[in-house]
Amino acid sequence: MGQAQFALDRPAEAIESLSKYLRDGQEQVPPARRQDVQAQIALLESLFAELTIATDQSGALITVDGREVGRTPLYQSIRLAAGTHKVSAVMEGMTAMNRTVTLAPGDRQVLNLELLRHLGTRFGEGKMALETTTCRFAGGRFYLT
Repeated sequence: MGQAQFALDRPAEAIESLSKYLRDGQEQVPPARRQDVQAQIALLESLFAELTIATDQSGALITVDGREVGRTPLYQSIRLAAGTHKVSAVMEGMTAMNRTVTLAPGDRQVLNLELLRHLGTRFGEGKMALETTTCRFAGGRFYLT
């Protein structure tokens, strides 16, 4: 099964199947075969990168490539295929943060997201309607309110 997933370019599923094969087979897997499978798992794992995501606010919902991965603080890194990924952090009352990260095989990157408070956006609640936009440029930040 793991070999088929490898051939279909599904490395995460291949790692899972090959690892299960070794766990379930235990002593029944000949030592030479066990070494081959472990080497294949190591090769497949080297195709991935690790991304650690942190925010300055607890409870932000984190999505990677449109898939929910949890709420901050995340207690472990996320294993991703090498390539470009869209990371989003959303929290009620805060402006959503979206970032694009590019990971190379074997990378271990940390992405720190600063969530900005979104000030009163509804009319009729006695609040002034304000929109906050954050732009980043070399040397600092520019806030337009």
